Amino acid sequence: MIDIAYTLELPMGHRLQKHRGACRFAHGHNYLISVTLRGQPDPNSGMVIDFADLKKACRDYFLGWDHAFCVESGDPLAAALEPLAKVITIPHPPTAEILAMTWALGLQSFLTNQPEVHIRVCETRDCFVSYTEYARHA
Repeated sequence: MIDIAYTLELPMGHRLQKHRGACRFAHGHNYLISVTLRGQPDPNSGMVIDFADLKKACRDYFLGWDHAFCVESGDPLAAALEPLAKVITIPHPPTAEILAMTWALGLQSFLTNQPEVHIRVCETRDCFVSYTEYARHA
């Protein structure tokens, strides 16, 4: 098997309203996100996926998250920020773990014919989460 990856930086804010520590306050990160696909090279192209296609899929998907502020549904901060920021609400606290799962699942619709999407989300230079989303079959 061959792994092919693309890494991008995503500036985004969030807060964990029920957290007991400093993360309960509004703050932001420059997330470093690596998206890895695993497979066998296509016999005709010699590629698992064209790097240009992987980059485009990642850029298109994360465009909606770029410079956004993410909060859990029901967080009163969302209403206060909406006139000032691009606010994204999700049903769970926007931890690195939840964001990795959300992003991997969302990326699958942009990456057709890929049986798994592995994502590594670095929240800081020394803390990261790693998650793999497997294709869901009906």
